[in-house]
Amino acid sequence: MKSALFCLTLFAVLLSSCKREGCTNPKADNYAPDANEDDGSCYINGCTDEKAANYSADATLDDGTCQYTYHEYGKLLLCFKHKMNNESGFHPKTLPGNVVSRINTHDLLFSNLHLHGDVSPSHHSDLKGTYFLSRVPYATSNDAYIQEFNIKAGQYTGLKFNFGVDPEINAEPGEARKSNALLNFLPYLTDYKSFAYLHFSGELDTDGDYIYDSTFSYIMGHDSYNQEINLDDVHFEIESGKTAFLTIEIDWDKILEGVDIKDNLILEGKNSTFDQMSKNLSGAIRVES
Repeated sequence: MKSALFCLTLFAVLLSSCKREGCTNPKADNYAPDANEDDGSCYINGCTDEKAANYSADATLDDGTCQYTYHEYGKLLLCFKHKMNNESGFHPKTLPGNVVSRINTHDLLFSNLHLHGDVSPSHHSDLKGTYFLSRVPYATSNDAYIQEFNIKAGQYTGLKFNFGVDPEINAEPGEARKSNALLNFLPYLTDYKSFAYLHFSGELDTDGDYIYDSTFSYIMGHDSYNQEINLDDVHFEIESGKTAFLTIEIDWDKILEGVDIKDNLILEGKNSTFDQMSKNLSGAIRVES
């Protein structure tokens, strides 16, 4: 009996002495040739970014060696050109109701730029999460606002973007906002927990005596106004290392169709006037030929 117990104990000791934990993956940087039981410690250094030219599908630990072929990209300049009364610029305009006005600001907030081509899915450029502005403050004395994007080189047949921001990025009042860039000048509307998507303001001559006697301010912001703007059948090319230019015209006469500013000088958030402007919006934006 003692002999049998001694043999079992000796066998257990020998068995435990043969067990060696470690990394058993020969591809791993910490591979242990003597290990016979994997302990989950294996790692493979390399580039883990799928967008990089030297991306390694086997890598589990990024070692900072990723390399990018930027020459495969070009620049796209979007020039947002604001127009009213069939002309641009900030000299006096006639608003609906035959009211003469001087426009101080006409700002629009866009997001999620997407360019699409007809060659293959690889010729699509999806910039989801991007936020950009079409801002023309009076102080610039300019009728256009230019935004720059790095885009994969290729032939494109159209683009789309959203008016406003994704509802999930809007924070409760007092919470940290996820994109401070949106708050540089566009007011945050706490009543509606929503960023302002449109800001339109100026002065009015309500009695026709050529003196501005009233001011108006429209700050439109509500998740329900978030909408996709599609600009199809627009053919352009992004060449490697070069810059392409597209002008997007915003027609404020169309945006304001059916709107009487004289009867509603100060508006914010969500209301029937903004509902009408939201319906008009998609037909008021086009790529200038």
